[in-house]
Amino acid sequence: MKLSTLLIAAVVLAASSCSRVELPGRDETGGTQQIADELTLADAQATAATKALYRNLWTIADKGFMFGHHDDLMYGCGKDGFAWHGQEGKSDTKDVCGDYPAVMGVDLATLIDDRYNDSPSENELRLRCIRQAYDLGIVVVACPHLDNPLTGGDAWDNSNNKVVSGIPDSGSEVHRTFYSWIDRLADIANSLKGSDGAQIPIIL
Repeated sequence: MKLSTLLIAAVVLAASSCSRVELPGRDETGGTQQIADELTLADAQATAATKALYRNLWTIADKGFMFGHHDDLMYGCGKDGFAWHGQEGKSDTKDVCGDYPAVMGVDLATLIDDRYNDSPSENELRLRCIRQAYDLGIVVVACPHLDNPLTGGDAWDNSNNKVVSGIPDSGSEVHRTFYSWIDRLADIANSLKGSDGAQIPIIL
């Protein structure tokens, strides 16, 4: 499996540690405890953008919540249902609220599993929207509803209970299939860059 310097911000977040950090909470006076000024990540090679995202999420955690909308920049609704698709700069959230969402969700499965060649134009649109979201300051959250690597069924196919146990078995076909998908994910993570040339951090 290919190693990437930035795998994905989510991996960094999941394996992160904090030095001298008090978790947000209430002290005896009812005030909010201060988050320490120094945070460390498990990945020493995390990009500056990944570090900034992690730091900023901690910083704003006590100020409220961030509104998100899945596929916000890809397609949207109108008075008669589905109204637009792939229109540059278009957003239902912006139309309704006057601004883009703080968070945009995307599903990367069709770029990763064996469907990755099925709809190249749709996949390119998804990547374009991720780049646009980053340039707009939107936090990108990705979910991969991957097909079942053993049966070939969809992400909800639980007809075989040997899927997970087969993944770490280096001699199995499910291992080869799954790790080829993870390689594609790593390639996507390494290739996604904003207009500033920086790699885009994605929370998986």
